[in-house]
Amino acid sequence: MAPDILRSKIVKTFKLHGLTLRSESSTYLQSLLRETEHTEVDDALSRIIDALGNLNLPSAVIDKATLESAVNECNDDAQPENSDKVFNVINVFHAPKFKYNSEKKKLLLDDTTRTLFGTASDKTRVSKDRYLMVMQRTIRHKLFTPPVLGMPVRNSSNSFTLQTVEQVLGNQGSASKAIVLAMIVQIKEGR
Repeated sequence: MAPDILRSKIVKTFKLHGLTLRSESSTYLQSLLRETEHTEVDDALSRIIDALGNLNLPSAVIDKATLESAVNECNDDAQPENSDKVFNVINVFHAPKFKYNSEKKKLLLDDTTRTLFGTASDKTRVSKDRYLMVMQRTIRHKLFTPPVLGMPVRNSSNSFTLQTVEQVLGNQGSASKAIVLAMIVQIKEGR
């Protein structure tokens, strides 16, 4: 593929995903994809963008080091693993744990230390984390997602808003088609 066409294809693909490449990253990616066939360039770019999405990016501007780590992650995924391995045993205390961040609206790595026997505050945190996970999954359901600009308008009778108890109490009846998601927990002493 011609260098100018490849460079413009790389830049356009990254811009479509809301990312901007620095000049050295664009040159690096262009040198990697130079020998790739025209039909495989789109697939390679989508795998690299997916790998960048898995990284915790500080900004939308991609530097060469970040791009190299994404390419290395793609190369690691492309290598076949040992097919003799049927089970993989993971230590639960070293397995990654994710926590939903409502401000960023995504799951982030939770790096708190875990112990076998938790404290009383850990009991409440388990219930709160479970509630937030259910809330996050429910918000993404098609009944609760707001309409996207530029898309055809759905039937308005099938769209609802998910609200907290505090929001419903503040509205005093003005919220139509509002659904409250709550969690009722019964505490048993001594357990």
